[in-house]
Amino acid sequence: MAQSFVATDTYHLLRVTLRLQNLGATTDPLNVSVESDGGTAPSGTALASSQVTSGGLIALVDVPFPAEPAVVDGVRYWIVATKPGSTALEAYRWYRSGDGQDTYADGRTMTNLGAGWTDTAL
Repeated sequence: MAQSFVATDTYHLLRVTLRLQNLGATTDPLNVSVESDGGTAPSGTALASSQVTSGGLIALVDVPFPAEPAVVDGVRYWIVATKPGSTALEAYRWYRSGDGQDTYADGRTMTNLGAGWTDTAL
């Protein structure tokens, strides 16, 4: 799954915070990366990546990026979360903000189930 955002300033991205729920074993890692924009979807090129684990309850999970990628004001980037080899019973759920609002102005949510990126209805 991927969520786009447009940087509102130029800065080094230290971390993102995701609202997650792990449906599988709580030791299963989730890969999270920040990617450049490929025009209509994530480019596949990670600017930084990290792995996190989360428990079975919905929780806010900080994802640190030790490489601290630089993002540039006005440029679109993607937060991409993947769990290779996962099944519906061993997946992560990534939730939007609790208030039901779109957190990122002009952001897009996409899913890739192996055949390319497609828009995800919220």
